[in-house]
Amino acid sequence: MRFSVAIDADQYVFCEIKHNSFMYTWILIADGVRGRLFKLNRAKKELIEIEDFLNPAGRLAEHSVLSDAPGRTFDRRGLGRHSMENRDASKEHAKESFAVQLAKHLDGNFKLKKFRRLILVAPPKFLGYMKHQLSGLECNDVVTHIAKDLTKRPPDEIYTNLSKQISNLYRKC
Repeated sequence: MRFSVAIDADQYVFCEIKHNSFMYTWILIADGVRGRLFKLNRAKKELIEIEDFLNPAGRLAEHSVLSDAPGRTFDRRGLGRHSMENRDASKEHAKESFAVQLAKHLDGNFKLKKFRRLILVAPPKFLGYMKHQLSGLECNDVVTHIAKDLTKRPPDEIYTNLSKQISNLYRKC
């Protein structure tokens, strides 16, 4: 069962857990706006979605996230003026914060032994944010990284896209 919650832009929505997961391979499909967590059922060759994460701040227009106009400066010569701030800085910060929240969630569940392996699938830039945050899990050799954006794909298509990496992951064990 899924549900929607109206919240402020600076909060994260953690929707309900759909299935109990214990000692499985989990697959996190994420970008800066949405994260989908799946449990791998190898016997049936399917993915079961267990959680859905939303980052409303990652989707907002830049002026909605900023509280003020950027600072301005004068040219060294002449009368020209420019803004001093990177236009995308607040959106990138929202995505980095979302990566921190996802990593904390995964780390907590790993410590509770709810999964044994993690396959992390994200666009390259967000994958970099996640790798930085998941350094504790990296040490345990539980994470496989795949640089793809599959957040809007249905579970069967995701499984098809990842079948080769899934097979390689289990060959190593």
